[in-house]
Amino acid sequence: MPRRATRPISSPARTPALESPPSDWGFRHRDLIATVILAPATAAALLSTPAVARGSALDVMLHLAAWVLFLGGAALRFWATVYIGGRKRDMIVTDGPYSLCRHPLYLASFLLALSAGLFLGSMLVSAAVIVAGAVYLVTTVPQEEAVLARQHPRGWADYAERVPRVFPRSITCRTPERITVDVQSLRDEAARAGRWVLLPLLVELAAYLRTQAWWPQLW
Repeated sequence: MPRRATRPISSPARTPALESPPSDWGFRHRDLIATVILAPATAAALLSTPAVARGSALDVMLHLAAWVLFLGGAALRFWATVYIGGRKRDMIVTDGPYSLCRHPLYLASFLLALSAGLFLGSMLVSAAVIVAGAVYLVTTVPQEEAVLARQHPRGWADYAERVPRVFPRSITCRTPERITVDVQSLRDEAARAGRWVLLPLLVELAAYLRTQAWWPQLW
């Protein structure tokens, strides 16, 4: 018989939804953290003179790297959603992308955000993305893991010991022959994809507008 995609390694009783206590501010306000860090950097980049000339060799290289990161992040988000969708409340998912690292969705979002900085040719935005990722690593991610450890006291410690937090390790990869897919979770991810799939187009438009004579450039 083929092995199932996931194993409930928490207690047999149904666990509650992933909720954070009041002290876990980094987990509850993770979107606000990203906005506070990225919004000023993006505004500053858009209102400054482009550091990389459009069409130059460096611009081409940055765009190639941006597409690699964007497509990799998009694929990783869908792959992770296939495995985690509808299961986070009841078990620790340990197969597929979750056998490579414990937070593939965060990693995918980081790759997508970093691609935006490269599409824009802005080292400031790219640096802000790296700073936001570092803040997530020391606040949001540990606090979320503390919640998971409380909800799955039997299985989380073993899983965290075997699988790295965010930097994938291929030696731990484990992919089953069959999986059960939560269709609603895929629909939700597709709805979110409808927003971030426009990222390259919007950034390219912004990069073009920055080169126009009427565009405000404060420095």
